[in-house]
Amino acid sequence: MVVENIRSQIEGFSRPYEDALNVERYEFGRLKMIAGLAAVAGWIGTIRDVILPYLNGRFERIDHFLGMIGRGYLWGVDDSWEKSYLNDCLQEHVLSCANNTTPFEYIAIQFYADPKSYLIPIFSLLIVLLTLFTYFFIRRPAPFRVNRKLGAIYGWDLGQLWILPASEFEFIYKGEWDPLSFRFFTSGPMVVRLKNAKNPNKTRKFKLGGYPHRDRLHGKVLGKAITAFLKTSRTPDIIENAPKNLHLAWWKWAIFPVEKLPDDIDQRAEEWLRSQHKKKC
Repeated sequence: MVVENIRSQIEGFSRPYEDALNVERYEFGRLKMIAGLAAVAGWIGTIRDVILPYLNGRFERIDHFLGMIGRGYLWGVDDSWEKSYLNDCLQEHVLSCANNTTPFEYIAIQFYADPKSYLIPIFSLLIVLLTLFTYFFIRRPAPFRVNRKLGAIYGWDLGQLWILPASEFEFIYKGEWDPLSFRFFTSGPMVVRLKNAKNPNKTRKFKLGGYPHRDRLHGKVLGKAITAFLKTSRTPDIIENAPKNLHLAWWKWAIFPVEKLPDDIDQRAEEWLRSQHKKKC
């Protein structure tokens, strides 16, 4: 009989078939949570400080910036900026205007006179847009695979294969301070250093496991379970009860579908292991 705490300790695992496990990427969950919280705060702030004042006719900064880029004398209707162009520019010749200055030239003259008044709002808008919409475009990365039959742990990241023979497998666990999951040095991810398949001398750390998790020492339990899975012929109970698929939590939703491992990744891993064996011989 499997008790509930054992089930919760294997969050981040899936068992597609008997001799292989897929392990979730820990960084994704945290990144998605941060982006989600930023999006909620951003939308609330935008509605309160921008949309509502503008609908009530009280947000003059937007009107001022739209006038600076041509509303009223190049496009659209704005009596104030139309007078600014016709009177201040063409008649009074402010900011080095002349009688024949065109609306496009008037915008360029204003820009050169005070470029910060253009650049700061544009960069601020880009930051706001990133805050509002980044969450929806962060898709879950492909998981890493622990293959007992091949004797390796491997995954795909940024178009490259990262791999480690089972004989060299070891994990690092260190509790971390993480207020997002309300954990304060009581838990953390399982960290594994894998080799680049094209350049085995190049290695990288990957954080694996479910995020957020419900149990203390989740990363440590996960690492020990993977170690047992790789070194034993019998699947331990903690692995047998792993879910068959890595379900995407509702708050991890994205516009793009979940990224998958390449169809031939097992073949690539097997070929790499074979090539390393030949080099040693």
